[in-house]
Amino acid sequence: MSVGPSESGVDGGRDGRGRFAKGNRVSKGNVAARKAAQCRAKLFSAVTTKDFVDVVKQTVALAKAGQPWAVKLLLEYLLGAPQPWDVLERLENLEERRP
Repeated sequence: MSVGPSESGVDGGRDGRGRFAKGNRVSKGNVAARKAAQCRAKLFSAVTTKDFVDVVKQTVALAKAGQPWAVKLLLEYLLGAPQPWDVLERLENLEERRP
């Protein structure tokens, strides 16, 4: 394969490793990912660290006050999403592992 994109388009604008090369005519890249990255960059520039800390503190306060969505949000971000395993199945698996 060629190192750069082919002018004739025979290699589909791919480099020597089979990936789309810069300047190819076949693919312009992932437009949705580019747009999401631009939105994410604007969000980061609009929110300060203090803003973020304030929001987290407010979410903690709401969780302590008993708001179920705030409790769920904090637990999922701090501990990870719950595993879809069945408790009885897990216990059986643990018992089988005993020497």
